[in-house]
Amino acid sequence: MPIWQYYSDKIVKSPYADTQNIATNTAVGGGACIAAAFLRQFTTCAHWAHVDVAGVMDSDGAQAYVRSGITGRPTRTLIQWLIDYEQSIQ
Repeated sequence: MPIWQYYSDKIVKSPYADTQNIATNTAVGGGACIAAAFLRQFTTCAHWAHVDVAGVMDSDGAQAYVRSGITGRPTRTLIQWLIDYEQSIQ
């Protein structure tokens, strides 16, 4: 996720806390980028990733073969990516 200074500014300006996990004075959108900016506050690692999967977790409106409830689609995607990555470095 892009972590531009714009998003970091939105989580650190609060009358209640040094860092907050919700943006203030922000229009709809950018929630995943806000979450990434929040998580960055807690890592010293230069190489890390925030994979936002919340929007694809629910099966409402999904294909008929997916039963009601959580789909696990992000989990399957991450596992496939790891398999592909492992094969590419061998």
